[in-house]
Amino acid sequence: MPDFMRIGGVTGWQRAAAIAAAAGIPISTHLYPEVAAHVMRVSETAHWLEWQDWANPILQQPYEVKDGRMHIPDTPGVGLEWDEKAVAAAHLADTFSPKARSLPNGAIVLSGFGGRSDAPKAWAE
Repeated sequence: MPDFMRIGGVTGWQRAAAIAAAAGIPISTHLYPEVAAHVMRVSETAHWLEWQDWANPILQQPYEVKDGRMHIPDTPGVGLEWDEKAVAAAHLADTFSPKARSLPNGAIVLSGFGGRSDAPKAWAE
């Protein structure tokens, strides 16, 4: 499950997909489903598209998942347009409302520090 942010974006994905195809190994995505859906279409051994709808609240028109399949919009690029008002509202809410949540592994994840680089991100209990 290559992660676009860690493998070098779309170019890194294409390289990993070529290696997987040469070895006959299925390849699945990790995060960024709106971009991943496009590269999966051109990956010879495409397997699973990992789906999260985390970006939906700040998208003008979220991708639609219907009958277990993601429907890619017929628009230029990856088909994403940000809802600028929702982005601004989410940024303000995140800036002034720190939140903590527990993960199944016992880690606590913090958000809402307004992009401060010195803010703690997660720690295990």
